[in-house]
Amino acid sequence: ISIFLAIIIILYFFRGDLNFYNKSKSLKTLTFMWIFLNLSLSILTAYKNLEYLNTFGLTYKRIGVLVYLTLTIIGLITTYIKVYSIKNIWFLLRRNFEIAFVFLIISTTINWDAQITKFNINYAKQTDFDYLINLSNNTFLLKELADSKPSINENTKQEIDKKYKNYETALKYN
Repeated sequence: ISIFLAIIIILYFFRGDLNFYNKSKSLKTLTFMWIFLNLSLSILTAYKNLEYLNTFGLTYKRIGVLVYLTLTIIGLITTYIKVYSIKNIWFLLRRNFEIAFVFLIISTTINWDAQITKFNINYAKQTDFDYLINLSNNTFLLKELADSKPSINENTKQEIDKKYKNYETALKYN
């Protein structure tokens, strides 16, 4: 929220004639420093989130945090371009909406359940099988894992087999 408010304050001060005022150089320098500090904060938060992902695995909410941080970083960069290149607010809004829209379209092409399952099985230090079993589109991945890894406990294997049988039944009758 603080970064969003910072962008709003920057937009407020750099509207209209202040963009073209010759003595606004120190204000622009302070604005660029503020943008850089917010950018540093966003990048540090993204790094911490990635460390958290490596330990506890991927979930939809953690993906949402990464998407939010990525769009925030892009928003700060476009705000910098707006102030540096003396663009208007419509440039900023149009560019950010275009980027967010493309991001949204690309994200709909990804099978997130399968990606979450693959990531958590292969990279996470702690795998939450209860979470993975509750995902909808990863039945074959879990079944393959249960059949190939003897280290998975019997209760988890039974839950995976139950999910697989329910899926087979649903395919038969649909």
